[in-house]
Amino acid sequence: MTFRTRSEAEIDYVETVEFYLEEESPHAAERFTQALEEAYREIRLAPHQQRIVQFGLREKRVKGFPFAVLYSIEHDEIIVVAIYHDRRKRKTLKQRM
Repeated sequence: MTFRTRSEAEIDYVETVEFYLEEESPHAAERFTQALEEAYREIRLAPHQQRIVQFGLREKRVKGFPFAVLYSIEHDEIIVVAIYHDRRKRKTLKQRM
């Protein structure tokens, strides 16, 4: 199965890392990146394991951070749609579909 991230999800990632660099520390930004890579790895290994939430998207929590990776499975492809903070309203996800 192929794995790709949409440009909006890449923007989510960059904005989150920038936040941690500016407001927390370089170490926090690095920990977030590592936790996100681990979430991606787990999604690749078992894409159907995560529960379906809104709009048919699946959710994988980013361990140790208030974020979730939201993704879809289409044919033989895993598509990361968003990296969302827990406090962010998910109704805006519909615009990304």
